[in-house]
Amino acid sequence: MISLNRNYLIRKYGSNLPILTQLSLSNNQISSIDPNLFSNLTNLNQLWLANNQISSIDSSTFSNLTKLNQLSLYNNQISSIDPKLFSNQTNLTHLWLYDNRISSIDANAFINLTNLTHLWLSNNQISSIDSKLFKNLCHLCQLWLDKNRIGSIDSSTFSNLAQLTSLSLSFNQISSIDANLFSNLTNLTHLWLSNNQISSIDPESFKNLKNLERLDIYDNPMTSSTNQSINFIDKRIFRGLKNLKNIYLHSKDLNSISDLAEDL
Repeated sequence: MISLNRNYLIRKYGSNLPILTQLSLSNNQISSIDPNLFSNLTNLNQLWLANNQISSIDSSTFSNLTKLNQLSLYNNQISSIDPKLFSNQTNLTHLWLYDNRISSIDANAFINLTNLTHLWLSNNQISSIDSKLFKNLCHLCQLWLDKNRIGSIDSSTFSNLAQLTSLSLSFNQISSIDANLFSNLTNLTHLWLSNNQISSIDPESFKNLKNLERLDIYDNPMTSSTNQSINFIDKRIFRGLKNLKNIYLHSKDLNSISDLAEDL
């Protein structure tokens, strides 16, 4: 492994090391990357580029890194993801993209990441998610989308994520939860929905979450779908959540819970 952290690099480095498996270039002042910089590092399996000033990455930059399984790009200034950027990263399992300026992601950006298990997209500027964005991520276990600007999510967005165990959607602008949004997430154990604008949750929203252990829905303007004059949580929302160990509901707007203990 070569670590060149905190070296304030501004030119090419380590490009002729074909047996290299790990390379860390984090904590520098890198603002751009030559598309050919990693072309000879064909055995690289971990690449760390976090905490730099990278604003864009050419679509061919990682083309020869077919063995890559961990890629860290967090805390940069990336605003968009080229749909071909990760085309050859079929072995990638961990992808860190949080703390950037990403506002939109092409529907095909993750299409070849069929072995991805962990994806961090927190603290960006994402306002919408294409319903097909995660369709090929059938091995995904953790998905972090908190601290964005997401207002609504299509009911089919998570339909192929049957292996997902943790999903964070906190600190967004989500206003409602569709009945089918989580219907295929049967292995989900942790769900964070706090600090949104959720005013209603369909009573069927959590019905298939048999393995859910933690649910955070605090700091939302919760109301009943049948009576908008009071702030109310329908007990049917929690029906069948027999493995639920922790539930966080605190909210200054919550006035009523309908016999919650009967269904938990």
